[in-house]
Amino acid sequence: MSADNKVMTAKEAVARFVHDGDCIAFGGFSTNRRAYGLVREVIRQKKRDLTVESGSAGGDIDMLIGAGCVKVMNISYIANSGFTMVCRRFREAVEKG
Repeated sequence: MSADNKVMTAKEAVARFVHDGDCIAFGGFSTNRRAYGLVREVIRQKKRDLTVESGSAGGDIDMLIGAGCVKVMNISYIANSGFTMVCRRFREAVEKG
């Protein structure tokens, strides 16, 4: 990849920029405009101990929790809009402490 070309696959981006213990942030709201492709790649590459920042979390963050990728979450809201009131993996993690 040349210095000017920043286009890369999700696989390349996650391998290059996301490491165990990193803090990553997500935009969007609930299930809208979420980076599900990147989330799936983080899970595939088995990234661990992540701190996740999101103003509004949805099913994508719930997937990361279920896959064991998340150590800490800083969020103001989480829901699986249109499906459930609270994401089930998030709820299970909170209930387990």
